[in-house]
Amino acid sequence: MGRYDEAVAVYDRILSLEPDYETNIQALQGKASGLFNLGRYDDAIGVYDEILEFYPDEIRVLNGKGDALLKLGKYDEAIATYDTVQSLPVDVQLYTQEKAKH
Repeated sequence: MGRYDEAVAVYDRILSLEPDYETNIQALQGKASGLFNLGRYDDAIGVYDEILEFYPDEIRVLNGKGDALLKLGKYDEAIATYDTVQSLPVDVQLYTQEKAKH
C-alpha cells in the first residue's frame, strides 16, 4: 500500500500546526489523496467535502470525490458530482487545468 498511512499522518501534523483549512488546501488535498489510496473512501470524501466548503469549484477535488463515490458503489452520487464539474463555466475548468500543470 505504499507509505500512504505515513503521508496521511504527516498531513494531519501539518493541519494541526496550521488548522486554518482555508489556507491549507494543499495539505487537505494530500490527506484526501492518501486516504483514497488507502481505500478509506468515506474518510477521503469527508476531507473532499471540507475542501469544497471553501472551494466549491475545485475540479480536482470534485473529481476525487466522484472517484471515491464510485469506489463505494454510490453511482448516482458520483454522477451528480461529475455533473457538477461539467456544469462549471469553461473558464473555471481551464483555470484549474492550468493551475494543475504548475
